[in-house]
Amino acid sequence: VDQIVSIPKNTAALELSGWVKTADIEQGKNIWNTGKFDIAFLNSGEKEIKNESIASVLGTTPWTFYKKTITVPAGASKVRVMLALGQTNGTIFFDDLKAVAFTQEQMNKIQEEENAKNAPTVPESKAAVLTNTDFENGTASWRGNATTSTTIFKEGKAALILNSITPDWNGVDQIA
Repeated sequence: VDQIVSIPKNTAALELSGWVKTADIEQGKNIWNTGKFDIAFLNSGEKEIKNESIASVLGTTPWTFYKKTITVPAGASKVRVMLALGQTNGTIFFDDLKAVAFTQEQMNKIQEEENAKNAPTVPESKAAVLTNTDFENGTASWRGNATTSTTIFKEGKAALILNSITPDWNGVDQIA
């Protein structure tokens, strides 16, 4: 089943949420052959711009709450919410679905609150003594293979880059 709704003006992001319960959903031939809670952003002519998965579920699961906030892509004026068994066997239940629109100002405030919540709260005198945590001196004081970027960083002039094309362990560490 699906439902198409208009996105309110000045919406920067949508938060979609809902409860999902499954029974005996089998994996189909394709990765998307699961129990699905998806959305598609549409333009004014209802042509799809972008598809996003909120939940993709297999097997038997208890009632589970799913929530995802997604930036509205340029040109999107509608969203289609899709609930489905994606060419697979089993049973899926949905309840209490919500779509909440956020303006850019609201998103900025949410991000500021998240950043404040995740900021370190250890008193300076009790903090472990790590060195070169801003990676301004490359990977000095760190063990492992990595590089630094002087073009992409949050603060200062550098950031650590970990990159891998294989699913092997790739990381750095420091003893403090």
